[in-house]
Amino acid sequence: MAIRIIHFVAWKGIPNIHKRFSYCWHRSKLQQFRCYDTKLTTEELVKQMGKRSYWDEFYQQKARQESSFDWFFEYDLIRYDVDEIISSAVKKTPSRYLTVLDIGCGTSSFAHEIAGRHKSEINVWCVDFSQEALVSLKKTQDEHCHSETLSNVDYIVADGFNLPFPNAAFDIIFEKGTLDSLLKSNALKLKVDKYLTEMMRLLSKNGFYCQFSDEDPDLRLPLLEEAKQKLEMVLMERIKISFKQILPDSSMSYFVYYMSFEQHK
Repeated sequence: MAIRIIHFVAWKGIPNIHKRFSYCWHRSKLQQFRCYDTKLTTEELVKQMGKRSYWDEFYQQKARQESSFDWFFEYDLIRYDVDEIISSAVKKTPSRYLTVLDIGCGTSSFAHEIAGRHKSEINVWCVDFSQEALVSLKKTQDEHCHSETLSNVDYIVADGFNLPFPNAAFDIIFEKGTLDSLLKSNALKLKVDKYLTEMMRLLSKNGFYCQFSDEDPDLRLPLLEEAKQKLEMVLMERIKISFKQILPDSSMSYFVYYMSFEQHK
């Protein structure tokens, strides 16, 4: 499928590291970024990571070195957790294909993997604000993915705060580090609320919004609970929040945080 530029507004630059944010997030990948631009200090690097121009250039460089780039971990390590999420959603909507959003996908192989593994069950939309990322991702699919083009994957360059989809468009929303990147800046706190509102606007009534993160529940849960109160007023729906630890044998702690609508009895 072609890459469609439906709506585009670049995210604002990130001026400094948020005090509540753990350095673990970029510690695991920092060395790879330094290979890309050794002139930047850690703080300057994080500032640049909020700019579209930085990511466009970054993905141009990375495309020459490797076909994909995954935050935190690769799909194979969490495939059973993802299978469980998809299976739960299929049971709630057995009569049609699931609609799945991979928000802030970058060049991760995640969407291609789930689209291939669940080809008869889901349609996947890969969304990022970097066109270079999606060009590279689409090229990877054409060249390497399952020896054929995946007809159930689409690519859209769009602003994560204002996406061109109708309400309740997705049964599952996956993100891997997207919210984490927004939490680095005090100035983006209001935008975090807007981002979460947009994700829940797009979520179907039986759907799951899943955040993969290395942020400890002591930090993430209060943020989500605070956002929940605002979201319930805006959306006029009760929201449920839960989490579980994944990859317990890893040297770092990783979690998946779930947001969904409570079902009316």
